Amino acid sequence: MLGYRFETTLTIGVAFVLAVTVVLASLWSLIRFIFRIPELISLGLSSRRKHKGHLALSRGMIALGAGDATLARKNAEEAHRLLGKEPLTLLLSAQSAQFDGNRVKAERAFEDMLSDPETRLLGLRGLFIEAQRAGDLVHSIRYADDALAFSSKATWATEALIDYFVAENEFDKALLALDRGRAGFEKAKAKRIRAVILTARALAHESHDPEGALNNVQEAVKLSNNLVMAHIVLGRLYARRGDFRKASRDLESAWRQSPHPEIAEAYLSVRSGDAARERLQRARKLQSLHAEHFESRMIMAR
Repeated sequence: MLGYRFETTLTIGVAFVLAVTVVLASLWSLIRFIFRIPELISLGLSSRRKHKGHLALSRGMIALGAGDATLARKNAEEAHRLLGKEPLTLLLSAQSAQFDGNRVKAERAFEDMLSDPETRLLGLRGLFIEAQRAGDLVHSIRYADDALAFSSKATWATEALIDYFVAENEFDKALLALDRGRAGFEKAKAKRIRAVILTARALAHESHDPEGALNNVQEAVKLSNNLVMAHIVLGRLYARRGDFRKASRDLESAWRQSPHPEIAEAYLSVRSGDAARERLQRARKLQSLHAEHFESRMIMAR
């Protein structure tokens, strides 16, 4: 039978198969690379776009710090165009608008932050500040309440609500706001804030509910023993009940901690009918408790 005969060793056969495999793999890699060229170009452009966007962010922040509103606004717009609604882009847009006095644009940027849990609290604080600047008390309190509902550690929101409710003589609501936001304060600070609220309530109720006021201010003194106004109100209420010894003792204790002109005035007025001689004796006694202090020297002139 006519024909050609090829003979080869096992080693040469294996080498041939490996060579073919390598060629095919290389060819497949080349084909994949060719098809990925558009994607790679897109990734490169995206990376370059992000880099330029972050540069615009940096320049915008620097411009804000330098007080250049125009440059800050220009870079904020550039960053927004390149990066979209990233958190830092929204922040730069909001702050540059605030710096520029553009309330509408600032509010829009802060509102855009509300949809992202990471920036929601920042957005609410920005809207709160803008509402306060505009004198819009209703919306500012609403934003503070929303912030406290979102995070019990939003101390600015807790303090804003407390200030508002105390000013409105809604002391129960002020105490409730403190309870809601207690996680944001150290224990000692929370106690002092509660003492301040209770003292404010005692002041408001002193004339028509002296017993209730006394209970409030006694608790306030226990919570924060160095709260001057609490001691003054407590001294007045004791004196009103005719318990002049308790009134004097508490005011003397407060004076030892912190000599204050209002403590001195309350102490000298414990007995409203005292003659000048009795007032002088009381002044000397109070002076002796803190002889070297400036207020102690001034007390004799009262």
